[in-house]
Amino acid sequence: MPGPTRITPWMRAWLIGLGGIAIVAVTFTWLLPDVPSEVSALLLLVPITVASVLSSWRVGLPIAVLAAFTYAFVLLPPFGEIHIGYTEEAVILVTFSAVAVIVSVVVSRRSIANRAELIGRERMLLLRSVSHDLRNPLNSILVASTDLQSGADYDPATRKRLLDLIVDETRRLDRIVDNLLGLSRLQAGALVPAIEPVAVSELVAHCRSRFALIGDDRDRLDVIEPVPDVDVDVDPVQIDQVLTNLVENSVRHAHAPVHITMSVAEHDSMVEWRVCDDGPGFSPAARADLFRPFRSTDGSSGLGLTLCKAVVEAHGGTLTIDDSAGQGASIRFTVPRAR
Repeated sequence: MPGPTRITPWMRAWLIGLGGIAIVAVTFTWLLPDVPSEVSALLLLVPITVASVLSSWRVGLPIAVLAAFTYAFVLLPPFGEIHIGYTEEAVILVTFSAVAVIVSVVVSRRSIANRAELIGRERMLLLRSVSHDLRNPLNSILVASTDLQSGADYDPATRKRLLDLIVDETRRLDRIVDNLLGLSRLQAGALVPAIEPVAVSELVAHCRSRFALIGDDRDRLDVIEPVPDVDVDVDPVQIDQVLTNLVENSVRHAHAPVHITMSVAEHDSMVEWRVCDDGPGFSPAARADLFRPFRSTDGSSGLGLTLCKAVVEAHGGTLTIDDSAGQGASIRFTVPRAR
C-alpha cells in the first residue's frame, strides 16, 4: 500500500495561494458585498506574499495573475467583466505581479546569505571541534614516542605502559575518524545497521578489554554482574561504537577519580544497557543540545552522543539521559533481543 503523499513547500505554496484567493473571493462576494473593492485588493496581497515566500516567483507570479483576474472578474464592479486597457485591472495586475517578484527575490537573496553564513559557521565549528578532539591524543602519542625514541633506560613495565598509551591513543584517533564518517553517513541517510545475533557477554567483554588499556584509568570501568546470557539483534560494530563512545565520554569529561559502571538487563523483547559515572553529570541547560553535533562551547565536537542516538534508533531502540547535574551521568539505551 503506498504511503501518504508528502506535501512539498511548492505544493503548500500553491494550496495557500489558491485557498487564500478563494477565501477572499467568497468573503467579499457573499458575506461582505458592500465593503469597498480596495479592501479585497489589499487582502489578496496576503496569499500572493505567502506563496512567494514559501516558494519563488515561479509560484508567486501565477498566483498574482490569478488573484488579479479574480479581483477584476469577481470583486470589481461591473461583476463578470474584464476591461482591457489602462484601467484599474491593469494596475492591479502589474502591482500584484511586482509584489510577487520582489518578495521572491528578497526572500531568495536572504536565504542564500543565511545559508552561506550557516555553512561558514559550521565549517568553523567543525575545524575547531575536530582540532580540539585530535590535539589531545596526538600530544599523548608525541610525548610517549619521543620518550621511547630518546633512548632512555626505561624498565620493561614503563616501556609497556608507554607503548600501550600509543596504541590506545591511536585507537582513540581512529574512533574520532569513525564518528566523523558515521556522521556523514547519518546525514546522507546511509546509516543502515548490518543486523546479526550477537552475545551480550561478547559485546561487554570487548568494551571492557579495550578500556583496560587506559593506564591509570584501568580500574574505572566495572561491569555489574551478572550479564544476561542472551543474544541481541544488532550490528556489532555499531553497538561497540556506541558503548565505546559512552564509556569514553565518562572517562574524558568526569573529574578524576571517577567510577564508571555498566549494567545490562532484559526487558520484554528489549535488552537495556546503562552506563553510569559519579562525575558532574549534565546540567538541565545542556540537555537540550546533547544530541546536536558541534554543540560544545569548549571546542569538543559532540559527535559521540549524536552518533550514539542515531545508531540506537536505527536499531529500533531508544537512548535517554536519566541523571541530574552534580549527581553523575547516567545514560541508558535499548536494543532488540535476538528472536
